Amino acid sequence: QPTSAIVLSAFVFSALHLQSINGFLSIFWSGLILAYAYEKYRSLLPGILIHSFGNLLFLSTILLFYR
Repeated sequence: QPTSAIVLSAFVFSALHLQSINGFLSIFWSGLILAYAYEKYRSLLPGILIHSFGNLLFLSTILLFYR
């Protein structure tokens, strides 16, 4: 089932990026979104764009508030 596979892959993805519980939940959420995007569009491009946008937001926040 796609839903089971999405949840399982997001869990494994999070577990391999061992961080705090907040980090785990954040990465788990990202894994769910990226896996869902792949299932919906059958392409890695939406996941790449989502990940790039998230990195851009993170970098922008760092540059804006910690400069």
